[in-house]
Amino acid sequence: MEKKRKKQQKAPPQKNNQGKSSVKKMSREKKQSKDCEQIEDILQKNSALYKLVIENMYDSLYTLDTEGCFTFVNDVLLARAGYPREWFIGRSCLEMVQPRDRKAVQEGLKSVMRGEAVPAFELAYRTVSGPTWVEINATPLIYDGRLIGVLVISRDISDRKKIEEELKLYRNNLEELVKTRTKELSEANKKLQLEINEHKKTEKALKNSELYCRTIFQNTGTAMVIMEEDTTISLVNAE
Repeated sequence: MEKKRKKQQKAPPQKNNQGKSSVKKMSREKKQSKDCEQIEDILQKNSALYKLVIENMYDSLYTLDTEGCFTFVNDVLLARAGYPREWFIGRSCLEMVQPRDRKAVQEGLKSVMRGEAVPAFELAYRTVSGPTWVEINATPLIYDGRLIGVLVISRDISDRKKIEEELKLYRNNLEELVKTRTKELSEANKKLQLEINEHKKTEKALKNSELYCRTIFQNTGTAMVIMEEDTTISLVNAE
């Protein structure tokens, strides 16, 4: 009978990984929803921050939760990126960043959330019309003494980067022109030096020739007179 009862016992239920994944996803969505509500509450109750939003309407302003997902975006970011608000909310900010900059952004956000001072940094943001250069300033977002995310202000610096690239190109071209001109001047100087040396040689040869002729003139053993066209005597030898 005892063996029969053991056979009749039910097998232990199998683990439902899919169910756990769904629960984890629901938990995260619930947390994000709560963070969004808290941020909205901050914007409504904290007049100083609300004023900051108004005063920085020229710049893009948005908030991220502790996972780095968008919880609030202002109209400036919507206009510059070209995406609707629904596209942002709940999406990771890393999707807006070029792959080469993602690691640096992740490290920067972690530092900000740890309360460390992080200087402004530049990166290229994804937009509908292509990458746009921005300068990022981030600060931790605290609510009731608890960290709930990050407040970010990004300024469009596309014009500045364009000017910097033009200046860099101009500087490179200028350096190339200087090198070319320096080479030309060096070659001209060498040519001039050769001409000067040749002139000195010729001058020395003429002096030697003049001395030689004068020596012959003075020692011919015959009286010699050099007379100009106007009958003026210009030279007489010793004879």
